[in-house]
Amino acid sequence: MLRLAASGLSNAAIAAHRGTSERSVEQHLQGVYAGLGIELRGDVNPRVEAVRRYVQVAGLPTRPSEVDVESGAVGADGDPDWEVVAPEVGARGSGRATGGHGPR
Repeated sequence: MLRLAASGLSNAAIAAHRGTSERSVEQHLQGVYAGLGIELRGDVNPRVEAVRRYVQVAGLPTRPSEVDVESGAVGADGDPDWEVVAPEVGARGSGRATGGHGPR
């Protein structure tokens, strides 16, 4: 779900994409924040901080609407295998990675 948040989707859009409720998305993301050690009541917005960390590690995912739906590329977790554009840092080679299955 963090990948979907990183692609810019709202909780409502994530819920629709995953076939679940907005509350389920909120609870899942709160678990992600806790797992990353991000405080919910600090000076930093937890969603922005989690997405920032995701992009730093996995790169910037494309939005689901930008995916070639006809290809039917779906990962083992049921999510489309979106292309992820890795940040231009360190030893990331060409700066592009495929697959899109990074941290959630």
